[in-house]
Amino acid sequence: MMTQFTRWLVYGLVAVGLLTRGFSPARALDDPIQLKSGPISGATVDSNINIRVYKGIPYAAPPVGALRRRPPQAVSPWQELRACEQFSPTAHQVRTPINQTGAISSASEDCLYLNVWTSAKTASDKLPVMFWIRQAQIDLISDFSYHRPARDMARGMARVQSRAFMYHFTRNAVEPSAQALYAAEIPYVFMRVPEAMKRLNRDTVDPIDLKLSKTINSYWVQFAKAGDPNANGLPPRPAYDTQSEQYLELVEPIKIGSSLRKDSLDTLDRAIDQRDREFAAVAK
Repeated sequence: MMTQFTRWLVYGLVAVGLLTRGFSPARALDDPIQLKSGPISGATVDSNINIRVYKGIPYAAPPVGALRRRPPQAVSPWQELRACEQFSPTAHQVRTPINQTGAISSASEDCLYLNVWTSAKTASDKLPVMFWIRQAQIDLISDFSYHRPARDMARGMARVQSRAFMYHFTRNAVEPSAQALYAAEIPYVFMRVPEAMKRLNRDTVDPIDLKLSKTINSYWVQFAKAGDPNANGLPPRPAYDTQSEQYLELVEPIKIGSSLRKDSLDTLDRAIDQRDREFAAVAK
């Protein structure tokens, strides 16, 4: 979560969500929206609360052909208005009843896109941002693709003195002793745990999961209202800082942790720095 203009909100497959602040009906954001890469238009989700969605916004060049397994490259700019009304393909992955949303029907290596939901009325509005980065169950992949980018983003927010609130979801409702499933926090955020469990042919829900879901939902709603997830009755949620690198572990009971996988991420930083130097030397 970050307190900065609603620009990128990402959830799992790379889809995004911003919980509304409960605005009264008023004029929604006007199209087109001018990005550095080009103009885009979106669609109205709900005219009563003026939520607009921009689907399939490219944030990097497609990682195909000569760009496969290489550092991300800048997206090619465009001049014509780009209608962002359809979800892009998701990355290739195993689908499960927990992460099966039904909204995305195809998979492709060409998957570097964002989906943005916003209640902004003008391009200058500064609203809370919720940013999801999908998880992986293999430590190296998880560290390289998700934990490290999340830490980089939080550090960047700290450098510009804009608060970020990191979390690490670790609850597995199906097998509590196992790692959390991919995208498993999404039903908790929207208080849809019973529905998710039914898709797994389970008729009962542990009260622990209902309690955790209510707490997580309260954090998200409070953040959307005030830009700060902390509120009376909720476990304290520290803002990220580069010294303690605190984050909230979303499990029952909720815990505060620090320096998530620091040794592994620091090792990755050194390896990637070395790789980038080698690429630069070859390019010369």
